[in-house]
Amino acid sequence: MGLETYQKKRKFNATPEPKGEIAKRRESRFVVQKHAATHLHYDFRLESGGVLKSWAVPKGPPLDPKDKRLAVMVEDHPIEYQKFEGVIPEGNYGAGTVEIWDKGHYFTLNVNKERQEKTVEEGLKQGHLDLILEGEKLKGEYTLVKTKLSEKSWLLIKKEDPYLAVEMPKQVKPMLATLVGEPFDKDSWLFEMKIDGYRAIAEVNGAEVNLYSRNFNSFNNQYPQIVDSLRNLGKVAVLDGEIAVVDNEGKPSFQLLQNYPREQTGNLIYFIFDLLYLNKRDLQALPLTERKNILRQNLPPSPFLKFTDHIEKNGTAFFNAAKEKGLEGIMAKDGKSPYRQGKRTKEWLKIKTTRVQEAVIGGFTQPKGKRGYFGALILGVYEGNNLVYVGHTGSGFEEKSLEETFEKLKRKISPVSPFKNPPKPNAPVTWLRPEMACEVKYQEWTKDGHLRMPIFLRMREDKPPKEIGREKILSTKEILKGKK
Repeated sequence: MGLETYQKKRKFNATPEPKGEIAKRRESRFVVQKHAATHLHYDFRLESGGVLKSWAVPKGPPLDPKDKRLAVMVEDHPIEYQKFEGVIPEGNYGAGTVEIWDKGHYFTLNVNKERQEKTVEEGLKQGHLDLILEGEKLKGEYTLVKTKLSEKSWLLIKKEDPYLAVEMPKQVKPMLATLVGEPFDKDSWLFEMKIDGYRAIAEVNGAEVNLYSRNFNSFNNQYPQIVDSLRNLGKVAVLDGEIAVVDNEGKPSFQLLQNYPREQTGNLIYFIFDLLYLNKRDLQALPLTERKNILRQNLPPSPFLKFTDHIEKNGTAFFNAAKEKGLEGIMAKDGKSPYRQGKRTKEWLKIKTTRVQEAVIGGFTQPKGKRGYFGALILGVYEGNNLVYVGHTGSGFEEKSLEETFEKLKRKISPVSPFKNPPKPNAPVTWLRPEMACEVKYQEWTKDGHLRMPIFLRMREDKPPKEIGREKILSTKEILKGKK
């Protein structure tokens, strides 16, 4: 329609309404204005195509799925009108009091943000538009359907909300990814940078925030800046993401992250990539694309909170770019996938630029020569309930990290070996309780199941040792062929 009809109906020297123009910046907002004109009604407006697509709803938008409300399409309004409240004087078109009754964001089902506006245009042409509204009063799925009464006659219908939940999920075990060897391109898949940090779930209930690791250790005291930022969300939500510290070149640094509580160096950021629950709605059954759309709309600007963006389809080029920049790798996620708590699935894949394995520390050897503290860490992984030896590493340490690691090792000393079949190192060994994990990079797995040339990278205090097994690199082609 454009704004010609809107502007012709109004005398802007006699009404406080904005004249406006077609906006270049495109958002996905909606507003409902209570309009006490000759007859009280409500104006439902959706931002699309640089204007507000508008309907007059005589009885107001439905809050109950049993109600279907007549919605008469009226002229497009300028974007500025979504903030308008005031009195339109007598003698002007629509004379009466206008006040904002509800506002928020909307998104269309099963499409990304870039295609959203196109989907609205197509829906309006076809006479059927499905939406999810995230407002203060209007929440959940709605449908606009054109009737046969007239060209401007529509129905606004609230759908039954299968995702309505009474209680927020707590102590969430995060969804996990399967390691594959090769990047790929595929429609409907989303590709994100793999963040080198601590996986963290955030439960937000107003001012009450619980930020915790995979093994439910609290991060609240370590990263209070993130906790304070989450308090300012003003929502009840469960978020999934990665805590990282970014260096001056914009790259996540695990060393800066480990030292951040003490040194406060670098930029601390909670990279949020999923939304499980929002304001009494359990979103876990929704496709990932829709969950990320809702997440994007509900994250306010903050130096400590960042939406984890993605690209679609072109995973190979994305992986090569990550490798060139020296990043850890990428994540590949099926855009149609639900959130599966605690499951390692083939719907989420991780592709690393270097071979990395987590390992349980089962002991350490006596140092030789001028080396202090310890010689090598004795490493293992779990096979069922048994800790199995996979190698040892003494490289990758500096003097400072040797000392810091040794202080942690001393607290776990045990008189017995934690391994099913204890190895026989070529130096005296001190056994440990299997309660600590680390991460090493390596060349390959040997035929006898050992790591070839493992090099220590860092401690992984956020990882539950009991969950650490031998991580096999699976064939991307085979995984995609038989994905479940």
